[in-house]
Amino acid sequence: MVEFFDWKIIVTVLVTLVALLVALGNHPAVRDFFASVGERLPALGEEDVNRNVSFTVTLDEKEVIAASVKRKINITLNASELLAVTKDVNVNGTNKELRIVGYTGLLMINGSVFEINGSFDRFEVNDVFVVRGPVYAKATFGNIVIDDLSLKEYNTNSSGMLIVGGSEIKFSAIIIENPLGKFIFSEKLAITGLAKKIVIGRIVIS
Repeated sequence: MVEFFDWKIIVTVLVTLVALLVALGNHPAVRDFFASVGERLPALGEEDVNRNVSFTVTLDEKEVIAASVKRKINITLNASELLAVTKDVNVNGTNKELRIVGYTGLLMINGSVFEINGSFDRFEVNDVFVVRGPVYAKATFGNIVIDDLSLKEYNTNSSGMLIVGGSEIKFSAIIIENPLGKFIFSEKLAITGLAKKIVIGRIVIS
């Protein structure tokens, strides 16, 4: 008789995974993160949406982004300070370059603070990399590039410029329904991608 699974191996793997999740959940920074995001989570990523509006938006200042990311995204940032906890590597240092490929989970960017708690396909810090696993990270950053970020809605009362269909439109408030694209955070926020609808006052673009 051939046994396809060794129950001892299965139990060992399950125990290891549970221990890792418990360790991450008990980390003080992770607990604070869940509490913070739980209070201010305004947007959820969406997968199957018709997006026919190609646009670029530049805001005059940085905005708070909080999302539950379901569609995999790629994150690249230059961190002046970084704390990161993964299954194999703990990082606590300054002036680090971080790249995360295939990330899903909670994401928050507030001012110059970046925070995530989720899972990844590849995690890289300088010359160190980890393949697949859970991650908690918090950083103070100079700039961040997030590719393929999808939100249910992006709504702001900040001023800025919209470029769509070759036209430039200045605004003091904007609503972007189901944006998907590249988000670049530096001194300002720039978004380039596709959307289902964009609303500026009485102007509706769809």
